[in-house]
Parts: sequence; structure tokens; C-alpha cells
Amino acid sequence: MVKSITCRKKVVYHLDFYMTIQDQILTLRRELRKHNENYYLLDAPTISDFEFDKKLEQLKQLEKKYPEYNDINSPTHQVGGAITKNFKTIVHTRRMYTLENTYLKNELQDWVGQISSTLSDKVSFCCEPKYDGISISLTYKHGNLWRAITRGDGLQGDDVTAHISNIKTIPLKLIGNYPQKFDIRGEIVMPKVDFEILNKKRKDRGESEYNSSQSAASASLKFENIHEMSCKNLIFLPYSIVGKDLTINTHSESIYMAKTWGFKVSNLISEVSSFDAIVNCINDTSIERQKLPYDIDGIVIKVNHLTHQKELGFTENAPKWAVAFKFESSDFSLKENEWSFKNWLNGVWGA
Repeated sequence: MVKSITCRKKVVYHLDFYMTIQDQILTLRRELRKHNENYYLLDAPTISDFEFDKKLEQLKQLEKKYPEYNDINSPTHQVGGAITKNFKTIVHTRRMYTLENTYLKNELQDWVGQISSTLSDKVSFCCEPKYDGISISLTYKHGNLWRAITRGDGLQGDDVTAHISNIKTIPLKLIGNYPQKFDIRGEIVMPKVDFEILNKKRKDRGESEYNSSQSAASASLKFENIHEMSCKNLIFLPYSIVGKDLTINTHSESIYMAKTWGFKVSNLISEVSSFDAIVNCINDTSIERQKLPYDIDGIVIKVNHLTHQKELGFTENAPKWAVAFKFESSDFSLKENEWSFKNWLNGVWGA
């Protein structure tokens, strides 16, 4: 097998053809845009998350090495998601970010170490399930649901307010002592049982089945005829609250407060203060996820105190104070994932 060789004139010899660096970058961008379209618009992904992440990382490294080919419209500058033509587009009041992820505990330990060495105070973390669903931002004014917007590209998303009014776990009117105006972000997931029933119905009708409960949830949420939607049993699970003048000090406190306002909250959320405790949460959740009525694909670890989050800040697309530890997938080995998170750590912390 012929290996790829980078030549002085920025030409890559790969198998039986020559491809310039610029052509390679443009090809990766086209492929990634197509895969984004398949995933977010058509709900029909053709490659695994790992394969997509690998192509994206390859593009990031090429753009970093050859900045003369930088393009602000490159997939590397975008948060996953897309805007559809069937819905009104709304700009997010506050940007919605993506998360960096890893599959290796030693890389997670490096991240915890970097956080601890950067912050002068004692650091606590919050561990919560990584819900395998559709990210959405709900805006409440004076206790009433005002608007629901999908994450989209992080800067703007689809207005699906009318489409989520049937979801039982999204309160139209809050209870308790709540802020006058705030956004609550979370994931909309489809229960495993409903996913199986929906796919059986589609199969019986001779229609193509959905690849995952996530794609099924997305399709149900964006069904054009609201009255024909199959989303009553969809579940909204909050993962953050943002707004001005919020009297909340920690991330875990914000999630617990959401429960008092009428939201459904996972009982697998834990506050911890060490890497060993984080590993225990990962192991426990990995076992418990089989019993959950909906799919999760990992654990999200966040720096718990909001002042610490503010101090750490963000990269272009992701917070420095949070990372997703993803469970192993059966379609690729854990070893193959070593490249992604290490490169991110090196770029963020200068390791």
C-alpha cells in the first residue's frame, strides 16, 4: 500500500493520483457539508460520528498548517446543526456551543489536571448524562413559554415553538420561584419504546426506518403538519440555564432549580471534586444507561461553579470548562480516537 507523502510544492501523493493541499481541503469541506446535510437536514447519516470527527479533525489540522486557505464558511468554524427552509430562522440571544469529546480516561485526566492548574480555587465538577437527542433553547418570559429554537448552527436556529407545545415535559407555564426571563437549553429525546414502535409502523408501510432515536426525534419535531406529529412522548431534558441577573452560583444548582419549575431532570447528575469520583460516575452511568427509557451516549463533565466557567471561557466553538466523555462504540476501536481530544488540548492549553 502506498503511503501519503507531503511534497515541497504542497502536493499530496495518495494511492494513484495527485491532489494539491488546496484540493484536499476543498474536498474535505464538500464531504463534511454533505454529511452535515445528511445528518441534520435529511436525518439520514451515512457515516459514524467517529468517521465524521476524524474528517473534521483532518481538515482542522490542514487549515492550521496552511492558513492561506482559511475560509470563515468552513465546517471547522461552525457548530453542528443546520437551518431548514421549512421554519422561520431566529438568531439566538446567546450563542449555543458544541462540546469537545474524548473516549479515553487518561485524556480526561489531563483535562481535569489542566482545569485544576488554571484555577486558583478548589474545583468541583458536575457529571450528567450526554443525552442523544436534539439540542434546543427554550425562552421563558414571566413564567410562560415564549419561544423554542433549535440549536441550528449555534448562532441561529429554527423556530419550532408551535411544534413543541404537545411535548408533555416542556411546561407551558412554570411553577415556583423562577426568573422573569431566561433561556433553558436541553435535549429533546425519543423514548426507546416509541422509537421501536415508530420504526415498525414505517416498516409495515414500506417506508425507510430511522437510523437512530435521535434522527427519529428530529423528524418528529419538524414534521410539517403539526397535527400529524408523533412527538407527544418526546422528552425534554435540560442541561443549562442562561440569562441576566440569575441568582444561581453553580451548574448543578441551576439544574435542580429547573426541577422546581416543572422540568423533568435526570437522577444521574452528580457533584464531584476529584478525577476518581468522575470515573466512578462514568462507570455507574455506563451500567445504568441500559435501564434508561431513552438513549445516552456518554457523560458530560462540567466545571460546576459559574464564576470558574466564566474565568475559563470558550474556544471558537466550545467551552473550555466542559467536555464529553463518550462511551465506546462497537464500530471502531478506542485506540483510534486518541488523535482528536489530544489535538484540542494542545491547541487550548498549549500543552
